[in-house]
Amino acid sequence: MQDYKRFKIVYAGNVADFEEEILYWAEQEVRRGKLGLWCELADNYATQLTIISINPYPEETNGMIEVED
Repeated sequence: MQDYKRFKIVYAGNVADFEEEILYWAEQEVRRGKLGLWCELADNYATQLTIISINPYPEETNGMIEVED
């Protein structure tokens, strides 16, 4: 479990294994000097984890989830 500013993220299931796998393959791409899909996945995953830690329950409007760009 990691503590963030507002919410705690609780890891369940195989999340830790999933993160290790992403980081392993992204590191291999960095070592080869060719950033590819694994680095992009790691970046996107980190971004989504940060967003979820700040606002895990987006507000709904008329049954629709409002997405900010």
